[in-house]
Amino acid sequence: MTRTLWSLVALAVVVYAAFCLYTYLRQRQLIYFPTAPSHAADIDPMWLDSDGERLKLWPLNPGREEALVYFGGNGEDVLFNRTLFESVFGDHSVYLVNYRGYGGSSGAPSQAGFYTDALNVFDAVAARHAAVSVIGRSIGSAVAIHVAARRPVRQLVLVTPMDSVESLAKRAYPLLPVTLLLKDPYRAVDDAPRIDAPTLVVVAERDHIVPLESTERLVEALDGAPVTVTTLPGHDHNSFADDPRYGAVLGSFLRPAGPPAPAE
Repeated sequence: MTRTLWSLVALAVVVYAAFCLYTYLRQRQLIYFPTAPSHAADIDPMWLDSDGERLKLWPLNPGREEALVYFGGNGEDVLFNRTLFESVFGDHSVYLVNYRGYGGSSGAPSQAGFYTDALNVFDAVAARHAAVSVIGRSIGSAVAIHVAARRPVRQLVLVTPMDSVESLAKRAYPLLPVTLLLKDPYRAVDDAPRIDAPTLVVVAERDHIVPLESTERLVEALDGAPVTVTTLPGHDHNSFADDPRYGAVLGSFLRPAGPPAPAE
């Protein structure tokens, strides 16, 4: 009886270890959902060399003094935002970023790669414009926070943001040693205290991918920035993009600085 019990325990340990190994080796296939290249006949993409990779950006509203850089969600075709952003951000030049491995950009996704590319994109855009604001959606919120903690971002928008991918993974896999296994934890909550730019946080009321408590932990960590939190009622993590209230919220927050006030 005892021998049979120990055999069952040993088998369970082997199965558990095998599952941990599988998860560790396959985790980036489980995390990232790269998008296929998209096309716009009337827009020439902007290509940027970054850390040995070639990134494809979609520039909108060229020639404006101020700029806006958009880091999208996982599995999101960033060009989908064209119509909304061209209308809402008519006073900004907008740059829609295809992460490495996404939308025609070369390379393979990783946290280190995303972060390096994001800083390079910001620097390239900042060299062309007087001021740069940043929007990050979902996993892109962690990328945007990484940039805002290290660069002079004028305004920051975080759409359905999380405190970390690590916390979401722990929620999804409660029996796994996630902290030990995870290569790309995207701990945005660690960078959040370094941010002082005015920040808008957009929450989807029925978001079942990023739970409210995850967003609340991030907002609490943004203790050095003036933060505005807006909730889009009735929407889940992916359903709000066509809601006019979404565009109105973004447009009312992201306004160009304009000329300086005249001296008295």
